[in-house]
Amino acid sequence: KCDQGRRSLTCEQTLKASADGMLMRVSLRVLQRDNKAPPLARLDTVIAIRRQPKESP
Repeated sequence: KCDQGRRSLTCEQTLKASADGMLMRVSLRVLQRDNKAPPLARLDTVIAIRRQPKESP
């Protein structure tokens, strides 16, 4: 639920790591809660996942 003023909205977020764990697909959709219309907004992107270097003993 991510209402804006008088608008009843639903936000859907999806995170999915790639098979090698180096990338993450991020998807976000904003929908009207009371309407079966297409999304009002949609964002799809891929980001790199930074790994912390392992400490040497």
